[in-house]
Amino acid sequence: MQAIIKQQEQQLTNGKKDRDQLCFIVDERSNELRNLKQKNERLEQMIRNDEEHSNDEKKLLSLLQESQEERDELLSQQRQTHERIQKLEEQLKHYESEGAKMRDNVLCSKIKFEKKADENERLTNDFNEMKKSYERLEQENQKLKLQVEQERKKAEECTKSKTSSDVELQNIQEKLRTQRYEHETKIATLDDTLKYSQKQYQTLQQNYRTIEDKYEKEIHSLKEHINELEIKIEEVIKDKALASIRCGELIEENRKLEKALIDKEDDYEEKIAEYREKNSLLSTQIEDVEKKLTDTKKQLEYVTIEKDETLADMLIAVRVASEMRHDAEDRLSKATDDLKRVTEHIEQEKAINKEVQRRQVS
Repeated sequence: MQAIIKQQEQQLTNGKKDRDQLCFIVDERSNELRNLKQKNERLEQMIRNDEEHSNDEKKLLSLLQESQEERDELLSQQRQTHERIQKLEEQLKHYESEGAKMRDNVLCSKIKFEKKADENERLTNDFNEMKKSYERLEQENQKLKLQVEQERKKAEECTKSKTSSDVELQNIQEKLRTQRYEHETKIATLDDTLKYSQKQYQTLQQNYRTIEDKYEKEIHSLKEHINELEIKIEEVIKDKALASIRCGELIEENRKLEKALIDKEDDYEEKIAEYREKNSLLSTQIEDVEKKLTDTKKQLEYVTIEKDETLADMLIAVRVASEMRHDAEDRLSKATDDLKRVTEHIEQEKAINKEVQRRQVS
């Protein structure tokens, strides 16, 4: 009996350690997300110095591809966590089977005790001379019976507590499944919005290139101003090369972290603001040229309207992503609270088993 109880205690401690490890992993992921946010802020400061629109477009496409790859990695990590939870459920079922075996052993000991009581009654008929000593033994036997009944009541309480813990675990599993389904649906909607924004952005590029091809001859007068800007752009490109090297290092580190897609979407929101500023600068330059190119003004205004529409769509996608991030953080906090409750309940069961063992030994 003692060996079985010790084995059950060891298994309970192992289950507790597994839950503690999961809690520790969740804390590490949250710390990694904070570090990732800080690194993204640094990356934003380095990218703000970049004023070349075409290179920023290429960067945005590369970042979108990297975010999709990181989303796949996050899904794989989520599957691994679900597999760990299933293993813990199997361990709990094993613990329940061992508890049933212990109850059977208690019943066997009770039957043996009743047989001994019958033998003592037979001895009373054979040994009338030892009546006084027998009465003393009978009193002691009654005390032992009371102790056995108390232990039986405690065993029933343990079974009730185990059933309640099973119900709580089932509720937690259902919550996790619903959360996983909601998370996957939100990710699918986010992917659709990103694809739609990419298509609109490509159409915008095509329209912009056609306009540039039509009016190259008329913009020849602005070449002197463009040459001055090219000198400034070369300086910016040098700074951008250093920034791109640093960006590559930060992106490689971000791939190892969980939920990088949501933080990158926060980065996109600020980049979109930068693109609006750049579009405003382009609009001011176009106003200077409007005196000579009245026909181009209408087409360029049409292009700016399309840009604002695409930017509005991208802002909506980013807001949806930020809401998804807050929901995911709330769900993680709820999951950690549920795990803490389960561990406290296991500790209570362990204490009860220790008391039962101590009373059996006494």
